[in-house]
Amino acid sequence: MSMDDVKNNPLSTLSMRVAVAKAALSTNVGSSADAASLLLNSKMNVRGVTVESCQEAVAFMDSLDNAGEGGGNKERMMKLIMTKFTFAKDF
Repeated sequence: MSMDDVKNNPLSTLSMRVAVAKAALSTNVGSSADAASLLLNSKMNVRGVTVESCQEAVAFMDSLDNAGEGGGNKERMMKLIMTKFTFAKDF
């Protein structure tokens, strides 16, 4: 399954998107921008969006920001999460 397959499939879970993004980066199949867009472009309209999967996504986006691969990924992800879980404080 390619990154595009996962990106275009609304049935893919948030955890799967994070795993595919990590795998794409570790195998040099995609760029960090591709990996970030895999999570951000969904606008959280995918399955499996839980507090735990959101924490995993935020940690991944933070690692992209800390690696100097663009910036603001974590903040954009946090905005999406806060629209979904308006009262959550676990991030």
